[in-house]
Amino acid sequence: MTGMLIIIILLCFFGAYLKYTKAFKRQILEQYKAYKLSFFTVMAILLAIIVLSTFTGLRLSVELLFLPFSLGVIVYSNYSIWQDAYFDLNDKNQVYFLISNLVVALLNFSSLLRGAWEIPKILTFLFFFSLGLTTLVKIIKEKKGKNESLGV
Repeated sequence: MTGMLIIIILLCFFGAYLKYTKAFKRQILEQYKAYKLSFFTVMAILLAIIVLSTFTGLRLSVELLFLPFSLGVIVYSNYSIWQDAYFDLNDKNQVYFLISNLVVALLNFSSLLRGAWEIPKILTFLFFFSLGLTTLVKIIKEKKGKNESLGV
């Protein structure tokens, strides 16, 4: 009896797995593409910094090392959002994500206006603003595509 119960439970899990595997595999594939794009972005910017500091002899700020990694995270996040690697189509959480990112970007911008324009603060603002902007454009694109498919 317990063997039959275990088989039924395993079949239920297998059915659920088959149901979500197709979308999940696509999302994982898009995340891998985002990782790759982010890695090459970081490497290209690091190479540019090394070449710039080597051939010009300029002494660059230590804060400049935030730049490649921050831009790599920005590239990864925006690509993932655009390719639906984390959100499903027409996911309601996108709106909450959009609002929270734009509020945090606004807070960071007001902090920038009150204080010094430091590289980490600028990159933080750029990160949240770009996430909010990408999510907003994605939501508008989905709504427009939905309206066109309905013939409105």
